[in-house]
Amino acid sequence: MIIGVPKEIKNNENRVGLTPAGVAELRKHGHTLLVQTGAGSGSGFDDAEYVQAGAQLLPAIADVYEQAEMIIKVKEPIAEEYPLIKENQLLFTYFHFASGEELTHAMIERKAICLAYETVELPSRALPLLIPMSEVAGRMAPQEGAKYLEKPLKGRGILLGGVRRWLGPDADLATHFTPRYNPWEQRLCLVPDGDFFKAVRTGRASVVTDTIERFTETGIALTSGAHLDADIVVTATGLALELAGGLQVSVDGVPVDWPNTLNYKGLMYSGVPNFAAVFGYTNASWTLKADLISEYVCRLLNHMAEHGLRQCTPRNGDPGMATEPWVDFSSGYLQREMHRFPKQGSRGPWKLNQNYLRDLFALRYGRLDDGAMTFA
Repeated sequence: MIIGVPKEIKNNENRVGLTPAGVAELRKHGHTLLVQTGAGSGSGFDDAEYVQAGAQLLPAIADVYEQAEMIIKVKEPIAEEYPLIKENQLLFTYFHFASGEELTHAMIERKAICLAYETVELPSRALPLLIPMSEVAGRMAPQEGAKYLEKPLKGRGILLGGVRRWLGPDADLATHFTPRYNPWEQRLCLVPDGDFFKAVRTGRASVVTDTIERFTETGIALTSGAHLDADIVVTATGLALELAGGLQVSVDGVPVDWPNTLNYKGLMYSGVPNFAAVFGYTNASWTLKADLISEYVCRLLNHMAEHGLRQCTPRNGDPGMATEPWVDFSSGYLQREMHRFPKQGSRGPWKLNQNYLRDLFALRYGRLDDGAMTFA
């Protein structure tokens, strides 16, 4: 069958009907895949990944509809797409006809064959194409909430407004609660029950914002010339990060030079066989990524056991690919050590996503044999 994947044109819809892994799977079963140029860009998949998976690229949405026997989308067709739909063309997407009278009449008039994701059932009557989206919606809720606390969406003002309500009108928020970085560029400290703010407001605690010049016998000398008297100093930073807890790793007797390796899907490293490590999200719950990595490693081990394989190694076939620091996070404890850590590439699977939705598809549903992972 000739299957087409157009770029979604509904407003603010960045998802794509098929990932490169899905294209490769359908190609293995003999189908022809036609993907519109840029169809996956909103989800982090570039055209080269689709070509590598076996798809043919077409420049315009009209070309995809004209040549395809089946169309795979994410959202229901909108009015601009109605004239492109051919008689007896199979459309596989979310439709929700019950709430779309205009859409229903349009599909009848075009004599399309409509297979709605939301109607696909298992013998148990479970809805396999709705369950993952419900899971994504639930798990993305905290991350979406965090996004609205970022500066472009006035998040700093929201956070400072909350502090003002706790500390009162005379508190110096500009000095003590307005760091030079934006929310989520570094980690936030949450005070769910407000006990810290209560202590400051009642005078049982105070806040001093400055930089440390040196430690003294009686406390801390500050850059401004002030001195903080202290019997005990509890530091919040000063970490010296080590990859995999400082484990010494070698391949064929040669120590691995981590800065010359590339991150693979956020858990493995180019040229290093049978080695995976957990690194979670800096902008969401750490365990979201930890869970996905654990599932992926189990899938990988089961695949190797089923096929009698002993070794899996990610290998980068494009030495000219642009690289970036492993983590884009401005905290000092990370920035001090990035020169000793692996790099990330400019595209998948070498890109370190800080996005649960992309990782869900890549790690839970993506192909194991993706062209970068080699087995022996």
